[in-house]
Amino acid sequence: MLELPGQTALSEFRLKKLLASLQARDERITAVDARFTYFVAVDKPLSNEHRERLDGLLLSGDKPVPLARGARKRYVVPRPGTISPWSSKATDIAHACDVDVIRIERGICYALQLRGKPGAEDARALDSLLYDRMTEAVLDSGADAAALFAAHNCVKNASSRSW
Repeated sequence: MLELPGQTALSEFRLKKLLASLQARDERITAVDARFTYFVAVDKPLSNEHRERLDGLLLSGDKPVPLARGARKRYVVPRPGTISPWSSKATDIAHACDVDVIRIERGICYALQLRGKPGAEDARALDSLLYDRMTEAVLDSGADAAALFAAHNCVKNASSRSW
């Protein structure tokens, strides 16, 4: 799986509104930033040509946004076991452009800056303000996003109705 940093995910207005909500919950929050992060399932390394094509598709000429050093990162992604509509369309487009990927998924990486020496639990305590628990999940690291691509086999129960 590849993890590719992307462009800014939220407008300044939405970032300010989110910052106010976060500060209401924890006054140590000094700043928040958000960028898209793309997770790409591949079965072999991409050639330079395919990587450039993929970057062109995902970034549309924009530069990836760097996040503040030392910030606590929280990754909001579609719930594992689902395929988002964005993923379906992006994967179809990549295939049409002859980019050899299995699937592409998009999440948002939030960078939370806190005063003092916050622990991982301090950032996790703010998760409920960052995601929709019905459709999304929060991960501690981008590496955990491999769960998005785990195969889930569904076995039909013979005594149940047909689907």
